[in-house]
Amino acid sequence: MANTNIYAAVAGFIGRPDQVGAVGVFRKVVDGGDWRQVLAEPETYTVMVHPNEPDIVFAGTADGVWRSLDRGSSFQRCDFPDADTQIWSFLVSTDNDDRIYAGASPIGIYRSDDRGASWHRLPDPGIELRCAGPFAPG
Repeated sequence: MANTNIYAAVAGFIGRPDQVGAVGVFRKVVDGGDWRQVLAEPETYTVMVHPNEPDIVFAGTADGVWRSLDRGSSFQRCDFPDADTQIWSFLVSTDNDDRIYAGASPIGIYRSDDRGASWHRLPDPGIELRCAGPFAPG
């Protein structure tokens, strides 16, 4: 069995706005070793390992969806329709594990039907903004 990895998404600051640190995706083997940066840019808000295919790892970034097909050793930007879109969440369909949803900020939902190779934006869900903050709610 291959080593099991832990992933961390890092975006923004490391405590205070004047202390900018490394961003992207970091990976560590569960049984030991050090954390290693495996995606240096862009800022990353979420990481998801495909539940039925551990070789596939997704990164939700400040520039759409990035995907790894080799357990996070390398990442490539997916065929994603919108530049500079923040992805904050992923969900794999329980009925079809090729279908994956991504939640965006500002509010938007994207869908892939080919395990994340390509994405398209779904119609506006019509969700009213219910809060305000220093960033767009997602």
